[in-house]
Amino acid sequence: MKIKKLAAILAAFSIGITVIPVTENILPETSIFARADEEIPTSGTCGAEGNEENVTWHFDEATGILTIAGVGKMKDYDPSETEKYWYDFVDKITEVIIENGVTYIGFFAFASCSNLTSVTLPDSVTSIGERAFAFDSGLTSVTLPDSVTNIGDGAFYGCSSLTSVTIPDGVTSIGFGTFCVCTSLTSVTLPDSVTSIGPDAFHGCGELASITLPDGVTSIGDGAFYWCGSLAFVTIPDSVTYIGYNAFWETPWLYAQLNTQPFAIANHIIFSSNSGICTGDIVIPDGVTTIGCTAFDFCTGLSSVILPDSVTRIDDHAFEGCSGLTSITIPDSVTYIDEDAFDLFFEGTIYGYENSAAQAYAEKRGYSFQSIGTAPEHIQGDADGDGAFSVADIIALQKFLLNAGSLKNDKNCDYLKDDIIDIYDLALMKNALLAQ
Repeated sequence: MKIKKLAAILAAFSIGITVIPVTENILPETSIFARADEEIPTSGTCGAEGNEENVTWHFDEATGILTIAGVGKMKDYDPSETEKYWYDFVDKITEVIIENGVTYIGFFAFASCSNLTSVTLPDSVTSIGERAFAFDSGLTSVTLPDSVTNIGDGAFYGCSSLTSVTIPDGVTSIGFGTFCVCTSLTSVTLPDSVTSIGPDAFHGCGELASITLPDGVTSIGDGAFYWCGSLAFVTIPDSVTYIGYNAFWETPWLYAQLNTQPFAIANHIIFSSNSGICTGDIVIPDGVTTIGCTAFDFCTGLSSVILPDSVTRIDDHAFEGCSGLTSITIPDSVTYIDEDAFDLFFEGTIYGYENSAAQAYAEKRGYSFQSIGTAPEHIQGDADGDGAFSVADIIALQKFLLNAGSLKNDKNCDYLKDDIIDIYDLALMKNALLAQ
């Protein structure tokens, strides 16, 4: 297996996540005795700017309960801010109760409350700020009310005791590192409203054994399920068009595919490969539509690649580091080639049709290009590639949409010219056949 580097975007966090399990605390090392000579308040205000007095806090030292009450948004906090109002009690807080009326939980609001085991959120809360509960290592469960529509990046990052989570309907994105390094997480329920899984969203969730992504999800970010060492069952819907770098690296699900074949395919996308057996001359099977992000990166033993007419796009870094690659044949069905699909050191030859995307790309990047002639004429609606438009093409497209077949050329079926083949194209194809 080739060794992959961690997603570069991890640097966006103020705390690194490259070491698992995470033990680093995101609060500063300022001693809680820094104000020992002062009377430490147990209550006050904590509203956002312009709403300061409308949200209050109270900590009960006898019970360990921190209560947030009032109306409107809480204040956002900085990870280095020692004057967070309940900072002096951060290791004593065992329960957080947010009362009805509060609509927003601020950045880092309850981060690093290591003894926090219970959180109560009211139906008034609509948004949870970035890293609001990060590193709350004692938190085993949290119930998110249906009113929540936004969960900030890293909101539950490093909650190592969290075992299950149900995302409410209305949330559209699982953001950057939202449940990263939740090492005890075994159950995740995602609603149909979710359309994207962000970078490192579930990175390092070592106990997560299965995940079902709902219909409607279109993208899976870099490292989304990286290092999920128990993840053996994954359901990816037909709606997914992008799978990011290392999205499933170090998972049993991916290794089960790469142990027996040179590359892994999900929803017609090649998204990863095994450099140990991905060598020599490779012919990509018909039906593949996308050569995904880093699909063949650093397959140094790869010498030539032939893409079928079903391929329409080649994503970023798809052939990065393929130092032995001498030729690749790109059909005219390919309409998008990412600027960084090949690296600067590519010395092979791109074979393609005249006036194609392949030729334009090669000339722009200064790569060698060899014409294989004039592109064949495309017959609108000819899904099966037999040179005619008939009922057989309607059947072929129906099978494709049911994930039970492939198309010889997607371009012939893209009636809407939006680079997406769906039921709307099928409807237009049927109308076109009836009009003949």
